[in-house]
Amino acid sequence: MERVAAKAKLTKGTDLDNNSTLAGYPVGEGDAIQHKDLKITITGWTLAGTNKSSYVLKNIDHTWTDTNLWSGWNSAANYRSFWAKDPNYTFASADDYTGTTPVLNAKTFARAATAAGAAEYCLENTFDATMFADRTPAFDWHAAATYALVAAQMQVVTDGTAADAKTLLRYKGTLYEEASYKAKAIADVVNSHALYKQVGTDPYAPIAAADLTFANHSDGAGKVKLVLTEAAAANTWNTKADGSGEVVTAETINGYFNSLSPADGFKDGKMYYIIPIEHLNQPADGSDVVGKYGVVRNHLYMLTVNKITKLGHAVWDPDAPITPTDNPETYYLAATLNILSWHIVNQNVDL
Repeated sequence: MERVAAKAKLTKGTDLDNNSTLAGYPVGEGDAIQHKDLKITITGWTLAGTNKSSYVLKNIDHTWTDTNLWSGWNSAANYRSFWAKDPNYTFASADDYTGTTPVLNAKTFARAATAAGAAEYCLENTFDATMFADRTPAFDWHAAATYALVAAQMQVVTDGTAADAKTLLRYKGTLYEEASYKAKAIADVVNSHALYKQVGTDPYAPIAAADLTFANHSDGAGKVKLVLTEAAAANTWNTKADGSGEVVTAETINGYFNSLSPADGFKDGKMYYIIPIEHLNQPADGSDVVGKYGVVRNHLYMLTVNKITKLGHAVWDPDAPITPTDNPETYYLAATLNILSWHIVNQNVDL
């Protein structure tokens, strides 16, 4: 009798501490840009993109025994099979996975709190190879896969010491603390649009950091922009310091800031990485084949993070559900994955 659940465990490689610093990253301080090291620390993990339903008994297609691929999964002498269909095996609509009632569970950064070395369990989640096909509207296979959501936090290293984690904004490829980012964004706006506000009966004052607050950008989760505070929006704004220029509305000013490149908002240095669970591990030719990704009952997937090579995805709201919106192969860790039986799957990843 096989267990209904699949099991996964994420551990840190023995040399991860020596391979989790990003060297020479551009960090803006005032008007200057310095290159500093960033220390990345994994703070927890969880399984996400997990199935909400499962068959009680393993659902195996009898035609699989007629394929060469199936022969690599089947242990006839032990009456074992290493692949199965789940209730949404052939679902192909993006709405099934990213709509208002998705068939998989999304998790938040805050939920990624399982300690490295501890295990989690989930229901079987598999999909047919047709999931890799191009379709309209656009939909990519990764939204249908179960993955390890790895929470991490960055610290800027100064004089060999990692400072306390701070909120950082990545703007045009450079990391800024909040005050420095606001100053940079203001400079970029007023370079083309001079902005002055009337303060009582005093002379007009140039727009300042205190006039702005953060808001979510429409480009997606973790992307932020600046908008006028309620108090600043109620002021009278002009294009000249003496008030003799054109009156500028709050909506127009917000539009100026919205037109800037969106910033990646790393609240308190928080970020996440995604590791899609590979069932077959990577085929030698890298092809997308049925069974390449998935979690199957009675399998133990052992993921070992060996190295962090780039920043993860920014987290501005730790309680916002995370759904992959781009191919995680472009940014996930380099890791090792093993499968044992519990058929164990080991996966090594570099972030």
